[in-house]
Amino acid sequence: MAVAPVSAQQYPAKPIRFIIAQAPGGQNDVQARIIGQKLAEALGQPMVYDNRAGAGGQIGFELLAQTPPDGYTIAMGSISTLAVIPMMFNNVITAVPHVKAGKLRALAVTTAVRSPALPETPTVAESGYPGFESNSWQGIVTRAGTPGPIIARLNSEAIRVLQLPEVRNPIVSQGNDIAASTPEEFAAYIRREMEKWGKVIQTAGVKND
Repeated sequence: MAVAPVSAQQYPAKPIRFIIAQAPGGQNDVQARIIGQKLAEALGQPMVYDNRAGAGGQIGFELLAQTPPDGYTIAMGSISTLAVIPMMFNNVITAVPHVKAGKLRALAVTTAVRSPALPETPTVAESGYPGFESNSWQGIVTRAGTPGPIIARLNSEAIRVLQLPEVRNPIVSQGNDIAASTPEEFAAYIRREMEKWGKVIQTAGVKND
């Protein structure tokens, strides 16, 4: 009974490897480093960042529209001049500067509620497709089998860090929402997302070519 609390108090005893599922400089990378810096201070060990890009970090959007081969930044320049493509699905952070500059027109956001970054832009559901919702989200996970007390500590520290102005403000200012949850709630959300998009993949006949 005494072993678990002791192991949690001693954790971490060495630097923590923070794997980021995106190349350096991307949205996930920037946010992970903002959060990781404060987590490192709280846990008393430095973060070692390990960037591992894959699927462009946009699995959900790619089910709706193919990701431009040259990346979102180049695609934004292309669509703003109508040089290659007339429209696209993109994340709010990348699109907002072009919308505010008058180069692009935002037709709708795919979230259940309007984005604070584009308050005048309706949701897809408001535009005549009720029940439509597609989110691009990020979360923090750890390896299976990690002791419960350690997970509880990491969770409590992450929730505390996300409320710090120096962490919260830059994330929210980019058009993101912060949703702090318990490990159980996050696990349930991941299962719901897997079930939802699994059905979409099967219905659309999407192949992993």
